[in-house]
Amino acid sequence: MTGPGPVAWDRDECERCRMVLSDRSFATQLRSQDGRLHRFDDVGCALLWAHERADAAPREIWVRDLDASGWLDAREARFVEVRQSPMGYGYGARPGSADEGVGLETLRQQILAREDERRSPPR
Repeated sequence: MTGPGPVAWDRDECERCRMVLSDRSFATQLRSQDGRLHRFDDVGCALLWAHERADAAPREIWVRDLDASGWLDAREARFVEVRQSPMGYGYGARPGSADEGVGLETLRQQILAREDERRSPPR
């Protein structure tokens, strides 16, 4: 099976933070190598969840368009900064060209760096 699966909005929970998936502009789905589909409320949760699990390398990642008009292949999407996202990672997906936003690998690096900053003890 490939592609995003159905979402039970306001009932399905984020695999990482357990927040209910309700904002149709930020949901993310990750299909792991074993074919299992995992749902997230924010692309940041999906990227961190995959990073924390060696066995969860994503085979596919699907993100909702900021306009909530449908699913985008995250590897082809561009990520733009937004004021607010469900878990505060601050990025939303758009279909687009290389001159807008950042690609998935750059976003992953930024999310990991931001999470390291959050976890670092104050100086």
